[in-house]
Amino acid sequence: MKSLPFLLPLVPLISSFRIPANTEDGVYKAYYDKNGNEVHVPLTAEILANDTLAVFAADLAVLPLPAVRRSYNAPGEVYRRSFCECNLNLDHSDADAATQRLRDQMQKAGGTVYVPIGEGIYGTVSGITAFICTPERNSAVTPVSVGDYDYALRFITEHCGRYVPGMYIHGDMNGENMNQHAAAEDLGYKTNKYGDLWVCEHAEDPESEDC
Repeated sequence: MKSLPFLLPLVPLISSFRIPANTEDGVYKAYYDKNGNEVHVPLTAEILANDTLAVFAADLAVLPLPAVRRSYNAPGEVYRRSFCECNLNLDHSDADAATQRLRDQMQKAGGTVYVPIGEGIYGTVSGITAFICTPERNSAVTPVSVGDYDYALRFITEHCGRYVPGMYIHGDMNGENMNQHAAAEDLGYKTNKYGDLWVCEHAEDPESEDC
């Protein structure tokens, strides 16, 4: 890609985003405009600050979550879940660089981000992309701090393996907490080195939770 912002055709699953193969290295925001076009723009600290203000103005923010382990059986308990691509292994330096780019931008914005519903942010380096997304199914937004982000990366490594592509669900998926709001965030890293990458909709990801 030679220029930004860039637009991609409307797709049926509104909270998924397509990151083209060999996307230019950088940090971006992805969203859909009022005409249904998928838009990707360079991500700045100012954009993150404005998004935070918009989330609070719309009364969509929930309280930060404690770092608790997942539980499938206890109603009302926040849990964690991972999705792994067990047959792949990422270039170590590129994966570290992609996750660091996103972390650096979060730190520039104060260390915590509120990604609006149906939008995503991502850092990409040499065909490896790290992302944070708020799915369209949500009715609220859970904040993601740098600490939450690092916890997610450790969780993926623990369950998927070192430098194996994976995704982590941070927050309440079912609205059992947070005043009946579903407020789960999707965090992870994958590769678009050899083909377009779809992110931000965990149902499209492999179902394996451990490798």
